[in-house]
Amino acid sequence: MTSTLSPHPSDAELLAWLNGDNTHGEHIAHCRECLTRVQTLSNEEQFLRINLYRADCPSAHELGEYKLRLLPQFQINAIAVHVAHCPHCSQELATLQEFFTAVALPAAQPTIAKQIRVIMATLLGDIRAGWQGTGGLQPAMAAMRGEQNKPRIYEAEDYQLTIEIQEDPENPGRQALFGLLIGEDAPASFEIQLWQGANLITQAPVDEYGNFSITNLVKENYDLKLIKPELEIRLEALQL
Repeated sequence: MTSTLSPHPSDAELLAWLNGDNTHGEHIAHCRECLTRVQTLSNEEQFLRINLYRADCPSAHELGEYKLRLLPQFQINAIAVHVAHCPHCSQELATLQEFFTAVALPAAQPTIAKQIRVIMATLLGDIRAGWQGTGGLQPAMAAMRGEQNKPRIYEAEDYQLTIEIQEDPENPGRQALFGLLIGEDAPASFEIQLWQGANLITQAPVDEYGNFSITNLVKENYDLKLIKPELEIRLEALQL
């Protein structure tokens, strides 16, 4: 017996039928092959919908950091543009705002940001070979002392920072950084960090006498930061 059914609809026509277009409804209703293909297409469409849903949206974590202004400015700008055209992210931010209001985070966050003060360190000069200094500077800087790189003194308001760079004897071809921080606050409350752009390279504690050291460093330029709660001493473009 010869089938009287018309040629099978294309996948696009089958998907149109799934979305309410009944142009080929009679054929599909009586064609086992088309019904099977419709089911396959429906499953594939559902899979794509689930996996691609909001694929271009920032993650929930990124939206939270965006709301708290914890992201770099270029990322804040990009998310702001996205949110302006995305009702899903706008709604999610509104929900975040309700949560922050409930736990009183909106008021706390700006207060914390305003309390962080940044001081830029400026170079005063080099310590001459044989300079004895006062206040225990010479013993503190004695480790790995050599002539190739004399210590440099920096000033940051009421703080004095001394930096010395030497070859790292345990890592040939690498550098060792030694430092001493003197100031009105307890030095041990600070932590030293070395950055390159937005990347944190390494970090180390400052001891109770203000000494710190970092070894196995590549000969490059770094931004040095001495950080404690509410204060940051920054030395930019430190060349090793």
